[in-house]
Amino acid sequence: ADTEAKPPAEPEEDRETVLKKVQDVLEELLSKENLQEDTFMQMNMNAQMQIAICIIGNHHKMEALGPCADISTILEAALRSENLNVDKDEMLVRPVIKTKRNTVILRDLPDGIPEEELKDLFESCPAVKELISVKPDVNNTAFVTFENDTAAQDAALWLRSQKLRGGSIKCHIKSEQFLRSFFPMPGMAGAPTPGMPAWAMGGQAMMWGGVAWPGQWAMGQEMWGMDAGAWAEG
Repeated sequence: ADTEAKPPAEPEEDRETVLKKVQDVLEELLSKENLQEDTFMQMNMNAQMQIAICIIGNHHKMEALGPCADISTILEAALRSENLNVDKDEMLVRPVIKTKRNTVILRDLPDGIPEEELKDLFESCPAVKELISVKPDVNNTAFVTFENDTAAQDAALWLRSQKLRGGSIKCHIKSEQFLRSFFPMPGMAGAPTPGMPAWAMGGQAMMWGGVAWPGQWAMGQEMWGMDAGAWAEG
């Protein structure tokens, strides 16, 4: 009897190709954009935005890569990435969050100072070409935004030698903390349990009650101790 010819086996991908695919998925899962929407990632992160590599291996996007995306490969891929920070002892990975520092906050300003007067102050600033906006705010403060971090730093240094209505100018650079918006400081009203992001409280909490990974969430709680810990600065 004729035997059917077996189709040729697909060649295995080389190690470098596999690592590149796994690294791309890792960086996508731990990107700012994905972390704002991905409930699986949100619910399995601890207060320092770390997540167990074994748990990431169960994410549907990682599982879609097939058997090649095993724990050792995920770890190796994470260690190659400049966008990720890895704790090899605890087998945890977290994103490297780059914060923006392009806004100078002026404080203790004279009562009722108008926006135009503040803008006039910056006319002779070395970074005036990178100035985006000057916005007075409550409590005698104002927010001065520049195009980049360097311009904001130059402006802050320059302000130390300037006077406003005869007095010195107090200022500091504002840091846009993505992590602060992801996990509120402990003790704040409505702050969630450490390890759970802000939006896990309130309206969406009921929706998440029936997700498919309660066992993994419990495992993560046990693994990380869930006793607050240090709140990272990002």
